[in-house]
Amino acid sequence: RDPLWSRGLGDVYKRQLSGAMTRKDIPRSVWKADTRGNVVVRFTVGADGRARDCRISQSSGHPALDKITCRLIEARFRFEPARDERGRAVASPYGWVQEWWRDGRGPQRLD
Repeated sequence: RDPLWSRGLGDVYKRQLSGAMTRKDIPRSVWKADTRGNVVVRFTVGADGRARDCRISQSSGHPALDKITCRLIEARFRFEPARDERGRAVASPYGWVQEWWRDGRGPQRLD
């Protein structure tokens, strides 16, 4: 079974269609401090496919990274909405882990 299947109103499926974040989105204050971190968020994918009601489940420890993560998810991310057993688009919860790094080599292990 595809890992994007979730349980709720019967089996529902949602697929991300667009939206991304890059190191260019890191706030200048965080960039200058050479900071990195992971932000865990939960949000709702509406029946219209838009992300809304983003909230931090686990902070990166850097308020600027946390804030920009939710702001960009709600502004940029679009999904094929979940469907109920009759095929109607429905709102559904979604989780996301954003790994922020500065050096461009990809996610770094945080020890």
